[in-house]
Amino acid sequence: ILIGHKVKLLSVAFSPIGEQFATASEDNTARIWYISTGKQHILQGHDGKVYRVEFSANGEQVATASNDNTARLWNVSTDKKLQIIKEYGKPLYHVVFSPNGMQIVTASNDKTAQLWDAKTGNLLQTFKGHKKSVSRVEFSPNGKQLVTGSEDETARLWDVESGKQLQTFKGHKDPLSDVVFSPNGKQIATA
Repeated sequence: ILIGHKVKLLSVAFSPIGEQFATASEDNTARIWYISTGKQHILQGHDGKVYRVEFSANGEQVATASNDNTARLWNVSTDKKLQIIKEYGKPLYHVVFSPNGMQIVTASNDKTAQLWDAKTGNLLQTFKGHKKSVSRVEFSPNGKQLVTGSEDETARLWDVESGKQLQTFKGHKDPLSDVVFSPNGKQIATA
């Protein structure tokens, strides 16, 4: 058992390298844990609960999403903040890297998902169409599409480059809590 956070954990993610994992918590921090030693590095800077933590595909960066209305990118080896995304006026529920690590996409209480340049922090695209908060977002394996899940009980498929909505998936009777692409990118599962 590893001890560190003093309150509820909200997210956990393994590094693709497999030597670390990261946690996000209601204590306004994320932490990087080293499996072989049990040591941890604390990522401090958020002023609210950290809802989500995700590693980049190469394991060199971590992205966090918080109810302080920001997403942050961190260097795993130095714990240094690389970018602070502050464009939202509402809490961010989810963040994920594109497969190539060049962009991140965030999901927000403002009913949108937004695509950002991971190096510069510049906004590249806004995906609008949901009628309630966007709680989850995922890139397709090739990075050309993304799927969003919302409290409006729908999932939506988007073209990343144009921002165009390609399809709406209806049928849930409750808010969506998860969306995923199949490994080949041809199917989507929602919960």
